[in-house]
Amino acid sequence: MCVFKKLFSYAEDRKGCMVAALLLSAVATILSFVPYFLWKMLHEITGDADYSRISKLSYLIFGTTIIYMFTYIAALMCSHLFAFRLETNMKKKGLNALLDGSFSFFDMNSSGKTRKIIDDNSGNTHTIVAHILPDFVNAVLFPICLLVLSFMVSKYVGILIVAAVIAASI
Repeated sequence: MCVFKKLFSYAEDRKGCMVAALLLSAVATILSFVPYFLWKMLHEITGDADYSRISKLSYLIFGTTIIYMFTYIAALMCSHLFAFRLETNMKKKGLNALLDGSFSFFDMNSSGKTRKIIDDNSGNTHTIVAHILPDFVNAVLFPICLLVLSFMVSKYVGILIVAAVIAASI
């Protein structure tokens, strides 16, 4: 949490964008599991074939896939808005800190090398914040949603998956 406080201190005005990005990424992950209810449609087709129900499920699957896509794109846009502001402000603060540096620092380190360090590290921070953090939310929620889905399919499948995870962790 201390890292987030430090990051937010560089881009206070865009803090809401990062929070929104993490929440939208979580919603997108949950929405990505709705099409897996395809097994219900297959059950309808192989059973008594209620065409209106099959049509409703097909539109639901298509609609949630489209909503998932736009939600994930919105999450990435929000995270990029925050990350670009963060990167810019980190560069500004780093270069302003160089103005207070002593002349001996510049005698020992070239200005190009120092500028490259500031640019590269702020760019790496941008990559982590804009791409990896939203994907991290997905990585945490995906197994949880998968477990919930497996219990929804069958309690025996869910128990089997939980047993396999426990056995693999031992």
